[in-house]
Order: sequence, then C-alpha cells, then structure tokens
Amino acid sequence: MSSHPTADAFMRSYLRTPTDATARLVFADWLEETGTDSNVAWARYIRAKIEADRYEHHSPERKAFEDQAAKFAPLVRANLTIPARLFVDFPKSLLQLLPAPNITVKLAGFQLPQTAFDWLPESIARENCVLSLDLQERVLFLATADPGNVETIQRVEFFLNRDVIAVRAELTEILSAINATYGQPEVEFADVSYESPLIGLEGDDIASTLSWIFFATFSRGGNGIVMIMTPRGCEARCLRFDDVLLTEQVPREVFTRLLEHLLSLEPIAEYRERGMHCLDLNLPLLSGRPCPVSLERLDERAGRPDWFLLRFRW
Repeated sequence: MSSHPTADAFMRSYLRTPTDATARLVFADWLEETGTDSNVAWARYIRAKIEADRYEHHSPERKAFEDQAAKFAPLVRANLTIPARLFVDFPKSLLQLLPAPNITVKLAGFQLPQTAFDWLPESIARENCVLSLDLQERVLFLATADPGNVETIQRVEFFLNRDVIAVRAELTEILSAINATYGQPEVEFADVSYESPLIGLEGDDIASTLSWIFFATFSRGGNGIVMIMTPRGCEARCLRFDDVLLTEQVPREVFTRLLEHLLSLEPIAEYRERGMHCLDLNLPLLSGRPCPVSLERLDERAGRPDWFLLRFRW
C-alpha cells in the first residue's frame, strides 16, 4: 500500500467496513485532488467499478463501465496485502477498490473448504501453480504468483469453463497450500494430461469443446469418455473405471466430429468384444508420442451409432 499517511489511514479504516461504497467515493475524491497520474487513474477505476455495480450482470451499461475500469487498472500503482480470509469474505468490495493483480493475499492460517478439489482439479493446480480460494456465483477466485499472466488465467478459464479472477500470493505459500490441500497424488497422471490428443481438429468452438472434455477427463484421473446422442443434442460423460465423474451437454456436432476423427486414424487392431465393434488406436500428440485408446461402439444403425465409448489405455 502507498506510504502516504492519508491513504494508509483510509485503508485501515476501510478494511474494518469494506462494504462502505460511500467511503470509497470519498477516497476517490481525495485521490483525484492529489493530481498524480496514478492516483487519478485509481480514482477513476473506483468510480467506474461502483457505477458498473448499479446495473445488471451482462447488461451493456455494466459492460461499458467495466471496460472503463479495465482501461484504468494498469495505471494504478497502489498495492494491498491482506489475509486471504478477508479477501474471500469481501471480494466484490475489495475489487471495487483495487484491481485484482494489485491485491496480495496471505495464505498462512487460511483453511480451504473441502470442496476446493471439485473447483480446481489437482493437475491444473500443480501444472499452473494456482490455488482455489473460493467459488462465488460461478466466479472462481485464485491465488497465483503472477496474476498478470493472462495466458495462465485464460488457460484455467478454458479448462474449467468458469470466469476466473486471480490475486497474488507468495509462490512458497501457494506450493505449501497445494500440498496441504491435495497431499501426495495417489495416481500419477499420464503425460497426455497436458497435450491435446486432437491434432487435426483445432480451430473452432467444437474443437475447443472436445479439448475441454479430454482435459476434464485426464485431470480427474479418468480413463474413458462416453458420447451419447440425445434428443437435446449430445451428452459427454467422463469416466473413471466406469464411474461417471462429469456429464456435459454438448452440441450434436461434437459427437460427429470426434467419431469421424477417430475413424480416420489407422487402427492397430480391429475386433469384437461384448457385442461391440472395437478398434485399438493411437491418438497422435504434439510431442510425437502416441496416446493409446480403444474405441467401442455398436454396429452402425442408419449410418451411425447412437453412442460410443473411448477408453484410454495406460
């Protein structure tokens, strides 16, 4: 935080009642009166965030003010360090005061809820060195050593299909909290967890959906994906030894695209088992290593099956 005594006094007072929007506006007036570029930007950030909150989510008015705040956020120089529990209790109010990358949380003594594993699979946490702090209204709050790393945030958003807001924490504290939360992995995840086995399918929304389904399966230690045609479209089920880990409703085109891709590959073996037509295949990875799978499906009816099962063999 700034060493200016007025700003320090405001912050100490504000953190006792962080929901006080009037106090934020009074502080914004003082910031603007100082005349420094960073303080003026900070004042305008605060006002834009407060104005945005007057409108419904996804409304054009709210988006316009959020865009204004985003424009001023990189110009704000102040930083604030607070306990993680305080941030989790008042994220909305604190983010109306400062941009997320300007907030550092202290993880010492912070107890993550038992559901933290459901919000953020272990493989994603360890690969990206991020820690889930809380999930509120489909927004996942994360701690990371580099909240300004847009690529990491976008990657996590893509794999989890959630909005993500990241604040800063010390790397050593994050690693310690990850180990305390997940412990030592009981299953060694396959290397393909971080390589999309969908070479040749990149480039559109369907490919993105398929990538998410594969990663969701791998990150949870799954070993299979069932695709089922339904009246509403297609249902994708991620499996771990035939137990359903996750079910997603996806467009019918996802079913067709993946099946056509699998059938375009040269099979290693073709056979019948349990009344199924089975193919053993190797999905190519970017590294050049194969991802061995088995495709199981009923004999085609009216040109294509109603479902198929893809099992990963490792």
